[in-house]
Amino acid sequence: MNMEQYKESLRELNEIDSNWMKILLNNSTEWENSSEKLKEAINKFLIMLKEDAKKDKNIRSKIKKLFDDKQFLAWIEKWLSNATAGYYGFEPVRALQSKGLEMVKNLLRVAFENGILRTDMDLNSKLAAYQLKEKEIPPFMSVYLTLTMYYITQHISKGSIKIDFMQETGLSEEVCDYYADLVDENYLMLSMNYIMDKVGYGKNNSI
Repeated sequence: MNMEQYKESLRELNEIDSNWMKILLNNSTEWENSSEKLKEAINKFLIMLKEDAKKDKNIRSKIKKLFDDKQFLAWIEKWLSNATAGYYGFEPVRALQSKGLEMVKNLLRVAFENGILRTDMDLNSKLAAYQLKEKEIPPFMSVYLTLTMYYITQHISKGSIKIDFMQETGLSEEVCDYYADLVDENYLMLSMNYIMDKVGYGKNNSI
């Protein structure tokens, strides 16, 4: 983390609009009414923060040196947790890449078929065969399911899925290409699952 880069970014933000932190903390209306220049500067700052957080888990303690506003620091910490959830959830999967990409592809397929397309009560033991520890499985599957359903509900194209999945998880291009194919091949089934879940949820809440 280069503190000078952050200080320069903050100077730029304050020059554009000294109330930029309040805009982030408040409602979306203020954000929508902000200038494109400010939005671009804020996005640049947040992307830099997210990428540095992937390299340094202790970045939160360093960020505290930049801000005095406790409310904004709490917002930053929550944002960082959400922004890096995919990356850290896939940490054990990234570690497997050194043992071969085919192993990682097989892991993604098994988790996809038994934890996303269908629910296999024996999923944990199947994933344990790929050297995932019991405590690593819930965060991995939570992120895996969340990302997959996001791509389905937002109708993301196959090419964009590959790029975003690579950015979110840090996995290799080859592995992310395989995953994008997996989603694309099962697009209709995933869509139907989502619709049926929504219908079931609505019926349960109307009883």
